[in-house]
Amino acid sequence: MQGKHELADLAPRDIVTRFILAELARTGDNNVFLDVSSMSTEFFSERFPTIYKECESRGISLTKDMIPVRPAQHYLMGGVKTDHDGSTTLKGLFCCGEASRTGIHGANRLASNSLLECLVFGRRSARYINKNIVTSYTDNKKINIKSDCLNNNLDIDFYTNAEKKIKHIMSTCAGAIRHSNNLLRAKNELNELVQTLDSTSMSLPYEFKVYNMLQISKDVVESAIARKDSVGAHYLVD
Repeated sequence: MQGKHELADLAPRDIVTRFILAELARTGDNNVFLDVSSMSTEFFSERFPTIYKECESRGISLTKDMIPVRPAQHYLMGGVKTDHDGSTTLKGLFCCGEASRTGIHGANRLASNSLLECLVFGRRSARYINKNIVTSYTDNKKINIKSDCLNNNLDIDFYTNAEKKIKHIMSTCAGAIRHSNNLLRAKNELNELVQTLDSTSMSLPYEFKVYNMLQISKDVVESAIARKDSVGAHYLVD
């Protein structure tokens, strides 16, 4: 980041992400490289054992070789609004960690901060629940849901292709850098899938997995369209 930002290699992660993606777009490469040659192999393997083993399994010899990297999903942050006890607006539903929005994080949420947040708000939520929530297990009524509109069955190939399509849409239209026209296109394409699956009978875990992926993707895109400013989770070009 020398010459790119006044803080050089200490530039905020969202800015580093944008510069990496801009460089990848310029060169057409799939990744940039992380140089860890300043560390000894012993130090790296003890400090980052999981990364070391992953690189080793892929034929990357650390710390002699550089590690291929690219921005991934750290810019996706949780958004369920809670109070400082993890309570949401839905009675009985509590949320903590990266799935929550407590208001204590700014544009550059760091992994170490998220771990601390899990510990702090996880404990606060547990204490509040133990003190205030009384559960009852006496009601054993079963709920049966029937609908005449769920008469459409799709084969597994449809779900496989739908999963690939969702991933492609989100990767190309809803990454760290976003454009309004791409988000609108993503919304329309996702809504077409929603209309199909909402009238489909599902029974297999994989079918529900794809449906959940679709719903989350739709929420991400619609939220991105609604937010007109960039606060670090993503960068809206226009």
